[in-house]
Amino acid sequence: VREGNTHARKRMIEMYLRIAVRIAVSRAKAYNLDLEETVGDAFIGLMIAVDKYDPDHSGPFVSFASLWIYQNISREQSTCNPICISLSIAKNCFLPCILFLRHVAA
Repeated sequence: VREGNTHARKRMIEMYLRIAVRIAVSRAKAYNLDLEETVGDAFIGLMIAVDKYDPDHSGPFVSFASLWIYQNISREQSTCNPICISLSIAKNCFLPCILFLRHVAA
């Protein structure tokens, strides 16, 4: 693949598509992400891994590729779920605390 053999590059990508899809599905379920975008980001990570892979120094390709797939998904999509609090819950929880802190500070 390093010498620019497009057939070898294409073949490696086709061979490891299942791993990319498996990782994308697990990340999409775990973090409630859009599945199509996650699969696309996983494929891009796989292509980057194929281009950067050096069999002499990188170890097994599966381990190398999975790290690049995880990294690309994490980089392209925010995996942090925002915390949503309704105003009534916030008012009931935080108002007594604020009143107590004002009383203590005075």
